Amino acid sequence: ESDTLKYPTTFILRPLLENEIKSGINKTDLMCVVTTQHSISETQLSFFKEIKTKIPEEINSFVDQMHDYLHDYAIRTIEIFLWMRGRFSHEPIRYFRGYQFSFDQESWRTFPDQIHLGLSYITTAIDTTIPDSFIPTVIQLVKSGQTVPLAHSLFAEAWKQSSDHPRSSLVIAIAAAETAFKHCVGELLPETQRPSWYINNKQSPPLKKLLIELLPTFHAKAKIGGKVLPPPPSIMEALANGIKLRNRIVHGQALPVRHEMLNETLNAIRDIIFLMDFYCGFTWAEKYISHSTKQELRKLISNK
Repeated sequence: ESDTLKYPTTFILRPLLENEIKSGINKTDLMCVVTTQHSISETQLSFFKEIKTKIPEEINSFVDQMHDYLHDYAIRTIEIFLWMRGRFSHEPIRYFRGYQFSFDQESWRTFPDQIHLGLSYITTAIDTTIPDSFIPTVIQLVKSGQTVPLAHSLFAEAWKQSSDHPRSSLVIAIAAAETAFKHCVGELLPETQRPSWYINNKQSPPLKKLLIELLPTFHAKAKIGGKVLPPPPSIMEALANGIKLRNRIVHGQALPVRHEMLNETLNAIRDIIFLMDFYCGFTWAEKYISHSTKQELRKLISNK
């Protein structure tokens, strides 16, 4: 895939040093440092050599551009890292540590508050034992401009809400499953084969019907035993129960959501989302599909 990076960029994720652990910061947090290189004009060079109080518009525009670039790079890299570990977080970055610049990559100067450029963050604890074989994939995904599919963000919100706001959790979780499927429609069906409801942004048919009838027609980039299978019966049953209750809730019925039922629905939807990732070619997603679901899928293959 094409390289979308505008500038040479380095991403470092490391444990905190002793002198970096301060009040409000956990020892398990990690330091994220992102650096880039960029050629600058003579005007910019003279400013950076002797920073003044009044900041020219040219400098503001330049540092804003660099800030947006580095911030996007940091967020996407951490989110993809978490995605490939079977996790997702709305707030992977907890603290911002500041911006710095350098002419030689050895002596770094801190910007005054008015200016934004090089970034360093403190992130939440992340399992850094990612297999070495994953690293090239993370790099390739970031360089190609890949972002984590929206369904994962929605599911993370649903999971976060599950204890205190189970009804909201259920509604968001079903939306995550629907979003995951629609993402696959755009990725795995040629334009000429995409349904009219997708093309015209209309209400889609029931998700269960789509998973059974449309999903097997997808031009999947990865398959299970050479086939594109819908989720197995246990997953479909949990999904159907969740959708039935969701529909009653969004039509104004203040019904209770049992935590046991919600957990079954959330676990089923998590499997659906990672199954959609797998069909989209992210083969590592298979490891995050539950063992029981994979067993059911194998039985479906052997029975065909």
